[in-house]
This record gives sequence, structure tokens and C-alpha cells, in this order.
Amino acid sequence: MAAASFGAQTGAAAGDVYASYVRAKSDKAQAEMDARQKESEAALEEDRALDASRRGSARFMRFRMAQSQQVGAERARIAAKGGAGALALSRRLADLDFVGEIDAKTTLTNTEKEVWLIRQNARARSFDAQMLRAIGRGISPRTRAVGSLISGAGKVAKSYYGFGGSEGIFGRSQGDQLNVFNRPYGDE
Repeated sequence: MAAASFGAQTGAAAGDVYASYVRAKSDKAQAEMDARQKESEAALEEDRALDASRRGSARFMRFRMAQSQQVGAERARIAAKGGAGALALSRRLADLDFVGEIDAKTTLTNTEKEVWLIRQNARARSFDAQMLRAIGRGISPRTRAVGSLISGAGKVAKSYYGFGGSEGIFGRSQGDQLNVFNRPYGDE
């Protein structure tokens, strides 16, 4: 009976070794796949940054054109009035010019902030990909299999030799044999 149990434990230990090897290979492949996904996300973020930059430049140009149109309309009004109230109108032109410049610069600043944030996200995803690849390189199916083999061998040896009080293949546990030495003198 003990021999059958020993055989079953040996088979289970061998199965554990194979399972840990396969699991490690799967973990390694998963890390590589996750790294590729992160790189793909980083590339998409870079494309988003370029798109945001183009949109910001177009918005800046629209502000500039609108400002130029307003200034041109005010100059036409000044010319139509023939110089009457020229001082007030010139102040109005200066105000339009100033506000238009602020709006244009604000648009550029907001665009730069948006692009910076998107690029930071892309860098973070690239870093994640590098970390996942490093994790994948650190996974060794053989090392995991050897660790499982050593652990399983210990369990099988414990069962075979009867360490820990369990009955071994010889019919008597090692714990019983050790108890012989711990008995008081004269106790048989």
C-alpha cells in the first residue's frame, strides 16, 4: 500500500514540475504580449500628440485671422469717419490687438500643455513596456521547474522514509525510531 502511495506522490511531483514549467512559459509569453500592447498604446499616444499639435496650430491661425479681420474692420470704420474720434478708435484698435494677442498666446499655451500631457502618457506606456519585458526576461521556466522538482522531491522523500511521524515504505516511521533514543533509561 505504501508503495502505491509512493508511486502516486512521485507522479504528482512530476506533474507539478511540468505544470510549473508550462506556467512559467505562459507567464513569460504574457509579459511579452503585455509589453507589445503597451508599446502600441504609446504609439497611439504619440499620434494623439501630433494631432493635438496640429489642431492647436489651426486654432492659433483662426484666432490670428479673426483678430486681423476685426482690426481691418475697425480701420475701415476709422477711414469712413474721416478721422473724427480717431483717438478713441486708435485705442480700440490697440485693445483689439492686445486681446487678440492674449487669445492667440493662450491657445498656444493650452496646446503645448495638452501635447506635453499626451507625450508624458506615451512615455509612461513605453516605460511600462520596458518593465514588462524585464519581468519576462526574469522568468525562467527551467528554474521554476527545478524549484518545483526540489520541493516535490522533498515531499516524496518525506513519504518514502517516513519523516514527520508518517509511516514510510519500510512500515515504521522515522519518528518512532527517534523516539527510541528519547525514552528514559530502562524503559523498553
